[in-house]
This record gives sequence, C-alpha cells and structure tokens, in this order.
Amino acid sequence: MLASGFCLAFAVSIKPTAVLLAPLLLLWTVFEARKTGKPSLPYLLYGAAGMALAVVANLSFLLGHRALGDFLTSQRIITSYYAALTRLPLGKLLVGLAQPRSFLLLLLAGSVVAIFGQRWNSETWALAVGAAVGLLSYLEQGKGFLHHRYLLFALVLLILGLELMRALRRGDWMRWVGVGALLYAMLLIVPHDLKVTRHIKPDSDLTLQMEADLNTLAARGDLQQRVQCLDLVYGCLNALYHLQLVENTGFTGDLLIFDPADGPAVRAHRALWWKLAQEKPADVLVVTNEYFQGSNGYGKLDHWPAYRDYLDKNYIQSIERSFPNETGVYIDPSKANGYRIYVRCDSQFSTVKLYGT
Repeated sequence: MLASGFCLAFAVSIKPTAVLLAPLLLLWTVFEARKTGKPSLPYLLYGAAGMALAVVANLSFLLGHRALGDFLTSQRIITSYYAALTRLPLGKLLVGLAQPRSFLLLLLAGSVVAIFGQRWNSETWALAVGAAVGLLSYLEQGKGFLHHRYLLFALVLLILGLELMRALRRGDWMRWVGVGALLYAMLLIVPHDLKVTRHIKPDSDLTLQMEADLNTLAARGDLQQRVQCLDLVYGCLNALYHLQLVENTGFTGDLLIFDPADGPAVRAHRALWWKLAQEKPADVLVVTNEYFQGSNGYGKLDHWPAYRDYLDKNYIQSIERSFPNETGVYIDPSKANGYRIYVRCDSQFSTVKLYGT
C-alpha cells in the first residue's frame, strides 16, 4: 500500500486529470479489507503515507530549483489557458474513442464474454474504476488526441484480456468467442501494428537537417545558450537535445506568445519574452511553421506584430526549408512542416551561408 499510494500520487503529479484515481482506489482497498474482515486502518494509513511521500518528493524538487512560485503561477494562469484551447464537442470526442476500428471487434467479443461469463472479482472492478477515470480524463481534456486515451485503453485492454482468457476455460460457446477474438488480435491486429511501428522514423528529416544547419553555424562560433527555438513540439528542441545545446532562455514552446487571443497568460508570456529578448537576445533563432490553432505557416508571427517587426529589424533570414515528404507521402508544400533560421545582424553568424531550400 505504501508503494501503491506513492505511485498513484506521483501519477497525478504527471497527469492531474487522474486525480480521482488515487482516492478512489484507496477507498476501494479499504472497502475490500472490511469485506474480508481485515482491519482497514493500516491499509488506509500506509496508502496515505505513500501519497504524502510523493507530494514531499515533488515539493522538494520544486523548492530545490526555487520553482515553487513559478509552478503555482503556472497552475493558476496557464493550466486554465491550455484547458480552454480547441475543445471539441462531446459527439466528436465520443467518435474519437472508436479509433482504431480494429479495436471495436475485440471490444465487442470481450463485452459478450463479460456479460454472459463469470461475475467480476474485486481486481477486475478496480480496473474498471481506473478505466472510468481514464474516460473522464479524456473527456475533461476535450482535445480528442489519441494519447489522451492511454489510461482508458490500457485498462480496458487488460480487462478484455482477462475476460477472454477466462472464456478459454469454459466448455460452452464462449470458449469459441474467446478463441476467435484472441486469434483475431494475434494474427491481424498485432502484425498490422508491428508493421506500422517498423516504418516509424526514429528521427524526422526536419530534425536531421536542422542539426546539420546548426552544426554549420556552430563551426563559426559557440552556440551554447545563444540559440533559441520558436517552435511548438515538432523538431527544434529535439535537434538541440541531440546536439547538447541549451537555449538562451527557458522557453520551450511558442504557443503562448503567438496566440491571437489576448488573455493574462498570453500577456504575461509576451512581457517575459520581450524582456529576455532585449536583455539577452539570441544570436540564432529557429522558427518552425507548426501552429497549434490553425494550419502550418509563418503567419503566426503576425499575431504579435511588435515582435515580428523586431525580428525584421534585428535579424537576417539565413534559410527556409520545407519537408513535403516528411511522412513518406508528398503533400502540398504550403501545408508541410518546415523551419526558418534567422541570425542576428551584428553577430558572428551573419555571414555564414546555409545552402539548399
């Protein structure tokens, strides 16, 4: 229970939408202990102690890096900002649960076995509670992203596996349902997913080319804490990580500074970014065209005209690259992922030539 409490609370610190899971499973354990005649207080205390250890570990980390104030500010301003972005209606969110479609047949077979099979034991019900929290987490986030379903899908698949294996032990028609579903999973779903996984590129062409361009610039001078990414999540930070380069500011994304909406989170980030740009301007700026709230494009710079003008006045565009074949299928270059590299006019990098398109 000490380890379980710690893991549950630590999981909440990573994904706060799972906050219901920790107390629900703790209370479930207490209920099960009482049902079997065991004293429930030790279970409750050890579980709570494990949760407290996770809280202390997180607080120690924040205090050790003098980041508690920033963390609280982030929770107060930025979390609500992200939560309100691009929320989908309930209907579209529910449709998103049906992907991939190969999962639906497996779910149907498992549901038939669960309805007509043996009664669930306490462990299966605990998994179902976790799956329900996963569903609420997915709906609460409201974005419809596939990775927002991971808690729900992981636990539902585990329940389906248990039910189908139980069906194999029966001597009636449900055994054949279990056999058919497991064969379907092993002979069709697993090979297909392995084939898809096999063709996933470990590094994108964009990231590899960006590393090459930055290495060309690095031949002229040290880029350590002199380069800055204006990126969302696509490739610039990966390139810097591979090259072991640290940015000149602590910003890891441009979503908040190029939002057309005027809110407290956007204003606060623009003010901080502007202050850092004046005090410690980057010699090299990498601007990707990835934009969260619309189609790809460098038009996101127009959402903050003051910074766009500052960029035009103080920096030279060294190169612009586009990757229409990034996914293996050619797409319209205007919609492809790409990036621009700017160098500060009075820096030692201003005369470096980057070749290509």
